[in-house]
Amino acid sequence: MKIYSTIKYLTDFLAALSGLVLFSPLLIFYSFIAAAVANANPFIVQRRWVGELNGRVKIIKLRTLWPNTVVCQGGNNTVSKKIRRGGYLPFGKLMRRSGLDELPQLLNVLIGDMSIIGPRPLIYEDIETLKNSEVRLYEFRSGLKSKPGISGLWQIKRSGGFSAEEIYSFDLQYEKTKGVVTDLSLMALTLINVFSLKVLDSISEYQ
Repeated sequence: MKIYSTIKYLTDFLAALSGLVLFSPLLIFYSFIAAAVANANPFIVQRRWVGELNGRVKIIKLRTLWPNTVVCQGGNNTVSKKIRRGGYLPFGKLMRRSGLDELPQLLNVLIGDMSIIGPRPLIYEDIETLKNSEVRLYEFRSGLKSKPGISGLWQIKRSGGFSAEEIYSFDLQYEKTKGVVTDLSLMALTLINVFSLKVLDSISEYQ
């Protein structure tokens, strides 16, 4: 396990550094557009959790929605969202479909708060949903020792329904199978999804 931890740390560091260098022109370009159009900070910071008792992290994201946008929970026992008022900034939906709005989290990886691959940290409202409707998942996630990830098995394999049960299923599967080969495979699949615009967006529809 110590060998795996060392390899994972080095892989995370090199992948995050390479990603920032490779995508820095796009990051700068979109940040400029978002700031100019929205008249707001192009970056947003969210406090997220793997579980309420473990894995707290402040993640950095690119702003993809207008500042006055109101997003609400998409349904019972899910972590999907619906836009009640407002909408996407120019290129915002494309950034979300490619997952490139998560690019700033490579900084989280470099400072050691996150990994490229791991259980996805959820916003507080989603944790409350799990706590109230999926106690088994809530308790399981609270006990996870893996660092939260930018991507992972759930993001790649999920059906699109964003159910709490799927989170539990895929997080459990990752905990049982995680290793160098698993992580490298998920990294490769993540890149395929990014370039083919197949990243599933938690914002599913307008209300």
